[in-house]
Amino acid sequence: MKQGMKFENLYDRIIATANCADDFVVSGNTLQMSSDGKHLLHCIPDVAPELHIDDVAHDQFSYRLGIPRAYYKKMRSEKPALLSDNVNAWLEDSEKHMLRTLDNSSLALGSNPITSVRALLSQKYRRIDNHDVLSALMPKIGEKDFEVQSCDVTPYNMFVKITFPYARADVTVGDTVEAGVIIRNSEVGWGSCSVELFIHRLVCTNGMVIPEKVWSARKYHSGAKVQFDESTARIVSEQTQQLADAAFLSSFHDVIEAARNEKTIQLIADDYRKASDDKIAPGMNIEESVERLSKKLLITQDEQTAVLEHFVRDGDFSRWGFANAVTRSAQDATSYERATELERVGGHVIAMPTADFQRAIAA
Repeated sequence: MKQGMKFENLYDRIIATANCADDFVVSGNTLQMSSDGKHLLHCIPDVAPELHIDDVAHDQFSYRLGIPRAYYKKMRSEKPALLSDNVNAWLEDSEKHMLRTLDNSSLALGSNPITSVRALLSQKYRRIDNHDVLSALMPKIGEKDFEVQSCDVTPYNMFVKITFPYARADVTVGDTVEAGVIIRNSEVGWGSCSVELFIHRLVCTNGMVIPEKVWSARKYHSGAKVQFDESTARIVSEQTQQLADAAFLSSFHDVIEAARNEKTIQLIADDYRKASDDKIAPGMNIEESVERLSKKLLITQDEQTAVLEHFVRDGDFSRWGFANAVTRSAQDATSYERATELERVGGHVIAMPTADFQRAIAA
């Protein structure tokens, strides 16, 4: 699987982010984009008058103001003043927004040592931050031996992929898999907070996300409108909400327990064995079969080339072999986000009924 950063570095980064983040609720008519399209002007007390607009926030300006994304990107790169005029016109009539900001100078990243807008969200956005997630889940995970196989924090999401070495099973002789969980969360509105069953194949360090609903729990970042101080625009934390958030996160514990249960990995290994018996018929064109299935799974042309290479090299022309070719290609993905999506695609291949798989490769 694709490697990101060391867990210790990820945790330090998350703590640093939590210490320099701030959230506000503001009316659209109090905001204005600068003529160069790079900064947001505002009326929030005791905050730098210009906030740099991060890429994620730019995407959200496009979405929340109803400006087509392709047109927004074209204006941003070619006509920033026109972008500013468009954004400001629609901000004037827009509802209240939640601004999630970050003091980058405190993070010592060097690339952008100013305060920035990292997200533009609804007042109903439910803030569950990475620090809250790890604080709630890691003690439960740590009740037994575990290993962090891979983790990263991207501009969009946090990912932590953890396995339990005692929860293992053999798919075939010498092909061992172990169970774990993948924790995912977005602080900027780019997806839900989730815990899903994650399988690690020891022979090649591939990872696979299991798609079945029984093996996952997911919570969306939505709720009632947050309360805020009218004089400072800062969000007011409420004890009721804090208790609700704690319950929100504890609901993920069942997935962790399932992953740690040695019976679970035996059930998953049974599915893998069935997939290993589901083979491409002799005489069928392997390259054409891979092309058809890749299109069905929305695998890009470049990724398809890598999948075919791994598929042929391993020589296992079964549904299990194809799933592993997909997850092996995840290691070469350009981003951690896409690598994780390919691991999810591998899981979907395993979940395909035999008839669907055979139709997909032959159609």
